[in-house]
Amino acid sequence: MDLLLLHHVAQIAKAAQDSAELTAALARAVENQRRQAAATSRRVVLNGPTPQQLIESAADLLYRISALCDAVSRDRPECPCR
Repeated sequence: MDLLLLHHVAQIAKAAQDSAELTAALARAVENQRRQAAATSRRVVLNGPTPQQLIESAADLLYRISALCDAVSRDRPECPCR
Protein backbone atom coordinates (compact mmCIF):
# COMPACT_ATOMS: atom_id res chain seq x y z
CA MET A 1 0.00 0.00 0.00
CA ASP A 2 0.99 3.51 -0.63
CA LEU A 3 2.22 5.46 2.41
CA LEU A 4 -0.28 8.25 1.76
CA LEU A 5 -3.11 5.73 1.54
CA LEU A 6 -2.02 4.16 4.84
CA HIS A 7 -2.02 7.60 6.41
CA HIS A 8 -5.59 8.24 5.18
CA VAL A 9 -6.75 4.84 6.44
CA ALA A 10 -5.18 5.59 9.84
CA GLN A 11 -6.93 8.97 9.94
CA ILE A 12 -10.27 7.38 9.03
CA ALA A 13 -9.81 4.72 11.73
CA LYS A 14 -8.92 7.40 14.29
CA ALA A 15 -11.94 9.48 13.27
CA ALA A 16 -14.17 6.41 13.57
CA GLN A 17 -12.79 5.68 17.04
CA ASP A 18 -13.27 9.31 18.10
CA SER A 19 -16.77 9.22 16.65
CA ALA A 20 -17.61 6.07 18.60
CA GLU A 21 -16.27 7.60 21.82
CA LEU A 22 -18.23 10.78 21.18
CA THR A 23 -21.39 8.80 20.45
CA ALA A 24 -20.96 6.82 23.67
CA ALA A 25 -20.37 10.00 25.68
CA LEU A 26 -23.45 11.62 24.18
CA ALA A 27 -25.53 8.52 24.93
CA ARG A 28 -24.32 8.58 28.56
CA ALA A 29 -25.13 12.28 28.86
CA VAL A 30 -28.62 11.80 27.44
CA GLU A 31 -29.26 8.85 29.77
CA ASN A 32 -27.98 10.79 32.80
CA GLN A 33 -30.19 13.73 31.90
CA ARG A 34 -33.19 11.41 31.47
CA ARG A 35 -32.54 9.80 34.86
CA GLN A 36 -32.14 13.17 36.54
CA ALA A 37 -35.38 14.45 35.01
CA ALA A 38 -37.19 11.28 36.10
CA ALA A 39 -35.79 11.53 39.61
CA THR A 40 -36.81 15.17 40.06
CA SER A 41 -40.26 14.66 38.62
CA ARG A 42 -41.16 11.88 41.04
CA ARG A 43 -43.27 12.97 43.95
CA VAL A 44 -41.48 12.59 47.26
CA VAL A 45 -43.66 11.50 50.16
CA LEU A 46 -42.32 11.98 53.65
CA ASN A 47 -43.98 10.04 56.42
CA GLY A 48 -43.93 11.86 59.68
CA PRO A 49 -45.56 11.50 63.04
CA THR A 50 -49.29 11.97 63.35
CA PRO A 51 -50.57 14.99 65.30
CA GLN A 52 -51.43 12.67 68.19
CA GLN A 53 -47.88 11.28 68.23
CA LEU A 54 -46.49 14.84 68.28
CA ILE A 55 -48.69 15.75 71.24
CA GLU A 56 -47.69 12.59 73.12
CA SER A 57 -44.02 13.22 72.40
CA ALA A 58 -44.24 16.84 73.58
CA ALA A 59 -46.08 15.81 76.74
CA ASP A 60 -43.47 13.13 77.45
CA LEU A 61 -40.67 15.64 76.93
CA LEU A 62 -42.29 18.15 79.30
CA TYR A 63 -42.77 15.44 81.90
CA ARG A 64 -39.13 14.36 81.63
CA ILE A 65 -37.88 17.95 81.91
CA SER A 66 -39.97 18.46 85.02
CA ALA A 67 -38.78 15.16 86.52
CA LEU A 68 -35.13 16.03 85.78
CA CYS A 69 -35.51 19.45 87.34
CA ASP A 70 -37.10 17.91 90.45
CA ALA A 71 -34.23 15.41 90.72
CA VAL A 72 -31.63 18.16 90.39
CA SER A 73 -33.39 20.37 92.94
CA ARG A 74 -33.36 17.50 95.43
CA ASP A 75 -29.61 17.14 94.95
CA ARG A 76 -28.94 20.89 94.98
CA PRO A 77 -31.45 23.08 96.84
CA GLU A 78 -30.09 26.24 95.13
CA CYS A 79 -31.21 24.99 91.67
CA PRO A 80 -32.71 27.81 89.55
CA CYS A 81 -35.46 25.43 88.34
CA ARG A 82 -37.71 26.34 91.26
